[in-house]
Amino acid sequence: MTTIISVSAALLLALHGAECDLKTNPPPGDGGKALGVLQIRQEVIDDVNRIYKTKYVHTDALNKTKAFEICKLYLKHWGARYRKETGLAPTDEVLARIWNGGPKGWKKTATVKYWVIRVTPYINKKIT
Repeated sequence: MTTIISVSAALLLALHGAECDLKTNPPPGDGGKALGVLQIRQEVIDDVNRIYKTKYVHTDALNKTKAFEICKLYLKHWGARYRKETGLAPTDEVLARIWNGGPKGWKKTATVKYWVIRVTPYINKKIT
């Protein structure tokens, strides 16, 4: 049985807020290693391409629509792995912490601060 993990639009917008304060054309982060509205690193692109046999390139992260697609694919995969490992459905918090800290980000104490301080202020914010 395949587990379908849903990544909500609210979470995607909250991650956009956490990563670049909802800017539409943010500068690269992490010394040029993270691109676009979700500050996507090459490692995420490589992971998504490996898992889904897609052909994204790092500069696709500069396109908001593609960035959200990449993020959803990444979180669906690693959220399903979380469910398999724990038996629990991944929450928005778990998915955000995976986004911040990688596949096992939900286990890292450092990602709690990312969720609480950077993501939650945007989670229920109305975007106009």
